[in-house]
Amino acid sequence: MSAKVQNVALVGSSGGGTATLATDPDELLRTLHEELGRIRARTSYQLKYALFLSLSGGRGLDSADPQRQWATLYSLGMTKSMEADAAMDDVKIHQHVAGACDDGEAEQEDRDAKQEASPSSSSVKRKPVLVSRNESNPIQVIPIKSGPLSEVNKLYRQLDEVIIAKAIADGDVGGLISISSDPLGINVASFKSASEKGIPVTGSGGTSLAAASAQYGVKLAGNAGGSVATSVYTKAVSFVHALASVWGVHYSPFVPSQNGQYCTPKARPQMKSVLEACLPAFITVCVICRALDSFIIESSEGVMEADASKLVLPNGCNETLSWQVNLIWLLREQALPIVCCIVSGSSYAPKHGSTVLMAAALAGTACGGSVVSGLIAGWIVAFMVSRCLFFCIRVGIPATMTNILVAGGVGGVVALVLSASRLVGFISSLTNIFRKIIRAELPVLGKWSGQGMGFLFGCTFCHGSKTGKYHSIFLPVILIEMERGEPSLWGSIDECTLVLVSAGICAANIILKSKRSTSGGIIISDISSRQQADTEISLRGLLTNVFCGDFIEVAYPFMEQSWIVNASAYLGSGVATELLYTDKPSDVLSSAYLPVFVSLWLAKNVKRLSNAYLVAFGIPFLGTMIANALSWIRGNGDCSVDAAEVKKNQ
Repeated sequence: MSAKVQNVALVGSSGGGTATLATDPDELLRTLHEELGRIRARTSYQLKYALFLSLSGGRGLDSADPQRQWATLYSLGMTKSMEADAAMDDVKIHQHVAGACDDGEAEQEDRDAKQEASPSSSSVKRKPVLVSRNESNPIQVIPIKSGPLSEVNKLYRQLDEVIIAKAIADGDVGGLISISSDPLGINVASFKSASEKGIPVTGSGGTSLAAASAQYGVKLAGNAGGSVATSVYTKAVSFVHALASVWGVHYSPFVPSQNGQYCTPKARPQMKSVLEACLPAFITVCVICRALDSFIIESSEGVMEADASKLVLPNGCNETLSWQVNLIWLLREQALPIVCCIVSGSSYAPKHGSTVLMAAALAGTACGGSVVSGLIAGWIVAFMVSRCLFFCIRVGIPATMTNILVAGGVGGVVALVLSASRLVGFISSLTNIFRKIIRAELPVLGKWSGQGMGFLFGCTFCHGSKTGKYHSIFLPVILIEMERGEPSLWGSIDECTLVLVSAGICAANIILKSKRSTSGGIIISDISSRQQADTEISLRGLLTNVFCGDFIEVAYPFMEQSWIVNASAYLGSGVATELLYTDKPSDVLSSAYLPVFVSLWLAKNVKRLSNAYLVAFGIPFLGTMIANALSWIRGNGDCSVDAAEVKKNQ
């Protein structure tokens, strides 16, 4: 026996004014359907009927010209019949509802639909046809008509009367959601039916709901009313809670939804994944600060201190430089923590949209100089906005005030708590110590001054990138190093051991092709085809590594197929890293993900970093040239092996 289903209908529009952000109809209807699936009861709840009119360009309906303004009518599974242009009012409706009709009814309705669509019945006005919904696709939001507002309104009024109002009158709908609807005009039929059946009505758009209550005496539920500054998720939670309260069932936005594709909980990202998502901001801030540093030093003839922690405008310096100093300070102290806080908040609470962005931006202002604090603050904001939102809705706080408390209040409170607790300063001190350890010179133990440790670390870095350690360890450390807008020592090691090693291997493959090679691990019997494929991928790898600082994986197949290439890659990585650690590692800070010449420009000691880059490129280049030359010397044997392997695979 199938479970009982309680259906909900929606009528509405994008609104008369511009008090809220433009609403995406698809997102709105799907979010409502998802939230209805979070009601816990023996009855299943779903959004079955919906008509939503959206005005193009995010404009308000109050000042729209019905003849000239373009609009689109959205619904759940309703499609316009593709007949003559004159048959504008002829509409075929496919309503997707699980268990709405049995097989016999469906067959009868299909016969009726075909009969109505036949030429002999063209003079008869067609009726909407309901067919059962595909279980794997809970709802299908379809734009059924686009055109001038006046024409769309005519179709809207017809469907409101024939579909929504009739469904309410037949007892197929247990609740109505109204979003800036027109109860005295287009939606008059549905509101009359709702009043006669006594079903609860909730929604937003204070003017329309007040008119519906006064004219028809509909039963308003929850905080139906204003919608200034509300988001799609805020609306959905508010509406569903209001209906659940009237129905006497339990609703919680924190439990998995039971409606179709939404049943599987979404995976939450790890904190280091959120940090790595902020990489573009780190690179940009680093480059801009370096450029401003260079400009300020040149303009002030060396009077100004370029240290990130000591940027102050000196006496007698040209006052026109003050904006550059202020910008550098803002970028190094505030920009990155705020970016991390916003990305963290939106990653852990994506449904809240602009609400969580505002709260995270406010909270991020208290995280100056500490990206780790920004990540933590964003996580706290994401955790609190959902709880605060639901609490405000449960105690009956109006929607606009709820959003003020959630978007503004949560962010402000988190900022105050972080500042008062001095937690940001503590975390910042820890990361400063961490940076000093990373950038420290090699230890001197008796007669041994640390020679070889840089070589060992370079080899470890190269090997770690091939075994999944780069994104789990290396890149997060690089970004924490860069949290004050500075380049990174591990970023220089990244450029040497991965980017330039890969570039050297690719360059050698272009100059001297290997006679025996594999392209992406696929054995090809035609030697010329193999060589052409290797040359193409090597050229792409060389250009990408040199000019973009990324595509290290292109060299891995060549390293795997030749122990000489592999050994030269490790040797180049180790020697280059050893050069970086020979004297004052803090002078050779840089970053990958940039053109090589920009990466060199970031460092204080360009000469020493250039030497390390040349070694990182040159040793793998020579090793690959030797390996490719040997492949030609041993060509016959290798070719026979390839042929045997191909024959075996075939």
